[in-house]
Amino acid sequence: MKSYHNSLFLFIAFFYSSVVFAGSYEFTFEHLPYTDKLPSNSITRIYHDKEGYMWFGSKDGLYRFDGYEVKVFRSNSSNPNRLTNNNIMCIAEDNLNRIWFGTTEGINILDKRNYSIRPYENPYIGRDRINSLCCDRKGNIWIGTNNNGIVRITPDGKISHYYASAQNKSKRVPGNSVTYIYLDRQGNIWAMFWHKGLVLYREKSDDFMILPLVGKNNNPFRVLQDKNNNYWIATWGDGLFSMELSRISSNPYTPVTILQNGKPAEISNVIYGMVQDPQVGYLWAVTYSGFNVLQITDKKTLKIIDSGSMFKDTYSKLFHEVAIDRHGNLWLGSVGEGIFHLNFNKPLVQTNTLSSIAKDLGFPPNVVRFCESADHKIYFVINRKGLYILNPETGVITRPATPEIRAMQSITAMQRIKRTGQIWICPATSDIYAISDKVEGSPVQKASVYHINKEITISYFFEDSKGDVWIGSNKGLFKKPVNGPIKIVNDNIENISVITEDRSGNIWIGSDKQGVFKIINSQNNRVAPQISAFNKKKRILAQ
Repeated sequence: MKSYHNSLFLFIAFFYSSVVFAGSYEFTFEHLPYTDKLPSNSITRIYHDKEGYMWFGSKDGLYRFDGYEVKVFRSNSSNPNRLTNNNIMCIAEDNLNRIWFGTTEGINILDKRNYSIRPYENPYIGRDRINSLCCDRKGNIWIGTNNNGIVRITPDGKISHYYASAQNKSKRVPGNSVTYIYLDRQGNIWAMFWHKGLVLYREKSDDFMILPLVGKNNNPFRVLQDKNNNYWIATWGDGLFSMELSRISSNPYTPVTILQNGKPAEISNVIYGMVQDPQVGYLWAVTYSGFNVLQITDKKTLKIIDSGSMFKDTYSKLFHEVAIDRHGNLWLGSVGEGIFHLNFNKPLVQTNTLSSIAKDLGFPPNVVRFCESADHKIYFVINRKGLYILNPETGVITRPATPEIRAMQSITAMQRIKRTGQIWICPATSDIYAISDKVEGSPVQKASVYHINKEITISYFFEDSKGDVWIGSNKGLFKKPVNGPIKIVNDNIENISVITEDRSGNIWIGSDKQGVFKIINSQNNRVAPQISAFNKKKRILAQ
């Protein structure tokens, strides 16, 4: 049994982690091969329904993807009236298991029980272009038209409420060309109008509050509420703004500063769409000039994340649409290149090449062991150079404050001991040094030292469920009980490389030369533990 710890990089892998690492995520978009067989590869809209189907709107029909194949819904020569128009502008789902999709000529409704399609007839809509559809918490369908304002349809479909610029004061909105309708997590309905600004629906009075102008063009195109309840306004012509709801009636908007490598930068001021992924928290924006990934620094500042390596070089990286499905995965609808998918349900891996250390050393650092402190700092050991501390949030690497720890060049074992609130560190001696397991706010102090009166090299620490610490070495197994000194358990087990505990509280030891041992750990520490060794011939553990 041989243990290898050599590594050129420090890898930190996590799944739905709460810690943000100041490094680069390794994202790769996958291109859906099914789209090569579609009537159109220009995907303008993406929607994930309650049953898990993905719906894609294109310039030549509606497509349903079930994970294996694509079903096409469109008018053609054999069925010319199946859709009112094949150019799909928006998609939504109601509470009656129906898919609503707006086209350049009105609305169609698809019943998922039998996949029949019928046009939706409404005197306020007719065959106007439908730019946006939204189903609210009560099941009302909100329809944003290109020329006729907003229409709200009750869940039973019998009553229509009409909001337009020519209506009376209570039903009035600033314009009739609606670009987007958005439902936030609090159930609020927001609507945007072409060059006519942003409004917020007030349910009690059944009217809209008209907000102050957004930028010079007053042309908001998308609104996004992030996971921290901050609001971001993407405009057509004026870039990005943050919106402060506490100032909603006066001047709630602040232009967003974009940074790249610490310096002011720019992205296109025409933004088609924007979402936030729930795992990493990046903002993913589709713009006139391409695709941008943005990290939120604060409410007024975003940092550009390099997205060039996320796609193969053969793709143009021009997109119509970006969407998040119900599992938190990212989808992109491209201009002529089909559909791209980023699966966040795969474990996310970040790398830190320790470039600053490599520069000082003149060669790639060899990381041999690491552990995490109580305040989420990463202690790691570079072979023959000693201990370093990485702050995952900032990427800053420092050396230990304790002088005797900082002076160590060879460290053979290291582990955080939760019961004592310490990091145990062992140089190539029989002494164990213990320092506080909190980096921040801890005073610089001399390390505590545990002595073992035997010439050994300690190779492994393990804290069991009772708080006892097991110590593996090249010449025996030791244990530090919760209340008591370090004692030898067995001096016949040599070259211990790993120690762990099973669900029954038994301790398992791995040796480089002697194989596997099992210790039946008695509840009474005064009783000598029973040790079983693995018999190669019989393939059993024998006492």
